[in-house]
Amino acid sequence: MKGHTIDYAVTVYVSRIIFAVLTIPEIVNVTNVRINGSEKDLHLTETSELQQIPELGTVVINGG
Repeated sequence: MKGHTIDYAVTVYVSRIIFAVLTIPEIVNVTNVRINGSEKDLHLTETSELQQIPELGTVVINGG
């Protein structure tokens, strides 16, 4: 498809991370969720030249 631009948006939502953590038994609350140091959703780009994919880093769970 010469001349056709492929461009997709991929988003990692903070709310989906919170939901996934809350499905762990004994977890009743989630705070301070950060993706790459930010509390905002992560927007990635996927084009014919660039494919950004999310990669799991460190998950820290503090409990009493």
